[in-house]
Amino acid sequence: MISLFVRSYEKDFEWLSYSVKSMRVNLLGSVTEKVLVVPVNTQIPIDISSFFDKIVYTQETHKGYIAQQIDKIRAYKYCSNKYILFSDSDCIYYDPFDVDLWVNDGKCTLYKTLYDNIDDVSCKAWRETTYVAVGIDSEYEYMRCVPLIHNVETLILLDNHKLFNQHISHQDILLSEFNALGVIAATELPHLYDIIEINERPLAPKLPKPYRSWGGFTDDIRKELEQI
Repeated sequence: MISLFVRSYEKDFEWLSYSVKSMRVNLLGSVTEKVLVVPVNTQIPIDISSFFDKIVYTQETHKGYIAQQIDKIRAYKYCSNKYILFSDSDCIYYDPFDVDLWVNDGKCTLYKTLYDNIDDVSCKAWRETTYVAVGIDSEYEYMRCVPLIHNVETLILLDNHKLFNQHISHQDILLSEFNALGVIAATELPHLYDIIEINERPLAPKLPKPYRSWGGFTDDIRKELEQI
């Protein structure tokens, strides 16, 4: 059984409304729990709140961008299942997505990509960011495929990692939560994952589509979203 975990903000609720609409139709498989985490005092529209089984109001201890990443790493505290599907507010499920296909024989499917094969220079910076956070230098990046599924054991191990806790004890930090989780999965808990290099097994053609909520809505984007 799998828990869906979404961490959102009020400013992203228009995106999340579209995401929820798409998940109602196209999120398939053994998702038995849907958890939404938002900052305290957030007002949630009924079309969103009615979709989730559990809503958690969190007190942020860091600036928003870092706070939401830490909440994702601590998703095991709010979810009751062994596996957690992480989906962002701007992740849209245009086609059926069967989450059960991403957990086989108890192993979560996790894609990795060599940093040397990534054209986006800003993404390459995550290598150093992740090294500073967990002390492991990885030549691979672990965020090429969304949504992502992790075993709660990985989250617990990272959340109790000494260097990671020293890192987040400071305010002015950088963090790439899913690269940190990917590195921990690959180095400490590889038996819980089917780790695949994208060049060896290409991604499925009809994965949910991630947008960039901070970029806002264009006419073309709204036309796409109306297809849901």
